[in-house]
Amino acid sequence: MRRIAYISALTFLLAAAGGCFFEPRAPELPAGQQIVYLNQSLPENVWENIQTSLRFTDASGYDSQIGEEFIYEPDSATESMAPGYDWTNWNRTLELAFINDLYNNVNSIEANLRFEEIYTEWEGSRAELRYTYKVDVTGSDGSVVTYMAEVEVEFIIEGAEWVLTRWYDVQQESETEGGALNPTLGSLRAAFALSGGG
Repeated sequence: MRRIAYISALTFLLAAAGGCFFEPRAPELPAGQQIVYLNQSLPENVWENIQTSLRFTDASGYDSQIGEEFIYEPDSATESMAPGYDWTNWNRTLELAFINDLYNNVNSIEANLRFEEIYTEWEGSRAELRYTYKVDVTGSDGSVVTYMAEVEVEFIIEGAEWVLTRWYDVQQESETEGGALNPTLGSLRAAFALSGGG
């Protein structure tokens, strides 16, 4: 009931201000294509927008989904890649530096951040979602690496929009039952940190 009242009040305020809350943003691409982002009226929309940003390697689209108090928490395999690295300092600034570096050094990214939905907990202005993601990254040399993990993500309302405030790679996952575990996207963050970017 609180959620319905909140959305109704927010819609009224935005309408009174002359904004349109439900129209997606569509930044122009050089080739004349458009990247369509959903409005950030739901935490699930933010997660979808992050997926869109990955697929189009659009750093500005990623930026607008990330909250001011963002934190990243690695899985144990990622921690072992960078022993001694202080992950508690991984904040919004480092996340955006990482994503810019990633997008500038790959040929393409195929992302399915909802490979498997595990659970959703949502109360008031805070939501926690858990998924398995699968992301194929084609490097500048043409090689493809699949990243796959169970991830726990948290969202809050910042201003009038939902934003991502916590990304926790719970554990590595395998594409096949009993198969080799794929690295998490945290391994890319660790590589960035070890290269001096973090």
